Amino acid sequence: ITFIKLTCKLYLGYFDDILLIIICLMGIKNEIAVKMLIKLAQDKSPKVRDWATFGLGSQMKTDNDEIRNILYKNSFSKDNQTRQEAIKGLANRKDERVKDIILKELNSQNFSSLIFDTLMNLENGDFFLPQLENIYNSCRGKEDISEDWLEDLKNCIEVLKTN
Repeated sequence: ITFIKLTCKLYLGYFDDILLIIICLMGIKNEIAVKMLIKLAQDKSPKVRDWATFGLGSQMKTDNDEIRNILYKNSFSKDNQTRQEAIKGLANRKDERVKDIILKELNSQNFSSLIFDTLMNLENGDFFLPQLENIYNSCRGKEDISEDWLEDLKNCIEVLKTN
């Protein structure tokens, strides 16, 4: 850990913020860094969990059972961002459990545009087109729905139709 703190200090000039440490850990390809991110992905702070989950799921290519298990666990997080970062990480690893998790997420209708990015990069993401089209049709014209979010959903549907 001293090496990692020193690396962060040299790179960023300080290491007081745990998020800066997480950012540094994402760039280190060794077992200690991965284990630290796994531990941080279980932290009590939602922000720390989110960033560590992002690091494991999207920024590291390392793939093993321990990483998949924490991503799976975090795919059920109460924190939307952590949950969707974990889902993206499982999708990136082509984990067989991700299809059911995405279906549950879409059925909850409580997700951000990050799920669209996940679907557009998912092999056979077009499987989800019927649900996405239903969601789009039910949300179109509602004042409480963000126009940007709706546009991202529409774009996702168009991209999946062309794949």
